[in-house]
Amino acid sequence: MSIDIDNVSKQFGSFAALSDIRLNVPSGELVALLGPSGSGKTTLLRIIAGLETPDSGRIVFDGTEATNRHVRERQVGFVFQHYALFRHMTVFDNIAFGLMVKPRRERPSRGEIRDKVFGLLRLIQLEQLSDRYPSQLSGGQRQRVALARALAVEPKVLLLDEPFGALDAKVRAELRRWLRRLHDEIHITSVFVTHDQEEALEVADRIVVMNGGKIEQEGTPGEVYDHPATPFVFSFLGNVNLFHGRSLSGEAAVRKQAATVGYVRSHDIEVERRRSNPASLEAAVQAVQTVGPFVRVELHALSADDVLEAELSRDVADRLDLRVGETVFVRPRKVTVFAEDYQI
Repeated sequence: MSIDIDNVSKQFGSFAALSDIRLNVPSGELVALLGPSGSGKTTLLRIIAGLETPDSGRIVFDGTEATNRHVRERQVGFVFQHYALFRHMTVFDNIAFGLMVKPRRERPSRGEIRDKVFGLLRLIQLEQLSDRYPSQLSGGQRQRVALARALAVEPKVLLLDEPFGALDAKVRAELRRWLRRLHDEIHITSVFVTHDQEEALEVADRIVVMNGGKIEQEGTPGEVYDHPATPFVFSFLGNVNLFHGRSLSGEAAVRKQAATVGYVRSHDIEVERRRSNPASLEAAVQAVQTVGPFVRVELHALSADDVLEAELSRDVADRLDLRVGETVFVRPRKVTVFAEDYQI
């Protein structure tokens, strides 16, 4: 089922949660709404679900307007951050709940419900835990049960609000890979909210970056990361260094009075012991920190009086063997230039 969001706005008192949002979610696509707290992503998700009503604009499902359609009529499955499982029910009964409460004329037989639930248990790889209670499951297992419960009623659209936000980093990484594989298998139109850039880049077919109730950019993960449309998108999708100056043949010349700003990701800063390029800047090493497979180096660019951060691989850092206080040369490998008045 495709979703069209047509000029949707939403105000809470004097706060504009959403301003003239226009977005199309094609049938079968997995779309991430990515942005900081207060950007409007959860409000937009709740409007799609029918849990909030827009002040203006329309929600259209498969060409049919659903703006004023009750949440029960939208055929939407919703997965919350905090599981929302019934603690007094087993895993089986939690998954079966949506089927059991259907009106009698729509309710499947007990045998059909059993087959459906065990099919979903196989899908979420928890077949052996059907008689356990939520308190007997790990956080990742509870979230998979919540997802199976949402899928049991065969929704046309699956909505997920920070589905892995309450989990630790390792479990979160495992579950987002599992969600991607699951989506590739069932191909249900899905929209999920996250503030985790890595999660969105890894899981989504398309990312919608939101800020201040507006869409800053939408596109594939590669498009929004490699070709950010605004300084906000550039900064939100990774650590950024700013070079104040003009763009000259792809290099950033540091001139405080110039009208452009060069944005450079930390992993695109090259650190050398000798100046190999006229565009290289002399810098003093202020800190060196090993973070798993890479090393963060904080540098003070002497001529520009700016603090920069470089992210080096372990082998490059080991070869350089940097020490705090020594002087090196830095050069941006890839610069994206925005006008000065775009600066965040």
